[in-house]
Amino acid sequence: MTVTDLPPGRTARIWIPVPPSNAEQEVKVVTQQLPGEGKVGRDKTYGNDILYVEARPVPTANCR
Repeated sequence: MTVTDLPPGRTARIWIPVPPSNAEQEVKVVTQQLPGEGKVGRDKTYGNDILYVEARPVPTANCR
């Protein structure tokens, strides 16, 4: 996933649904690369796990 057009100095708050392991599937995190510390929480309405992470823009060589 790539977040684009984030103004300098702003923080992107990203929520990603985490699929559950159940009778039909087994889910494992094989690898993850996050731009910050990720936290897993639970959706109060449906009980689904949600990965939350905050990210700031990374300066690139083409920025002025």
